[in-house]
Amino acid sequence: MQQLDPKLELPRPPQPVIESNPVPQPYPVQALGGILGPAVERMAEVISVPQALAAQSVLAASALATQGHAGLHLDGRNYPLSLYLITVAASGGRKTAAD
Repeated sequence: MQQLDPKLELPRPPQPVIESNPVPQPYPVQALGGILGPAVERMAEVISVPQALAAQSVLAASALATQGHAGLHLDGRNYPLSLYLITVAASGGRKTAAD
């Protein structure tokens, strides 16, 4: 095994790949518009879930409702407009309640 030169110094200490506790950014509810945005705010308030969790549920339902009305036609093939989502939250994080 090759030994490193003890005189060699790193310009700065190595940084972890993932921060242990990143500060969550507020979800941009206003970007959902005048119909979905208020629905997310009310859902988050009533069910007591984070707005991001409520927004994912609302986006999933909206995508399912509109999927049959549009698609992508590319190179002679048709592709559905699909939205794939995954929820990561601790046990008891109200994931089921948001569905």
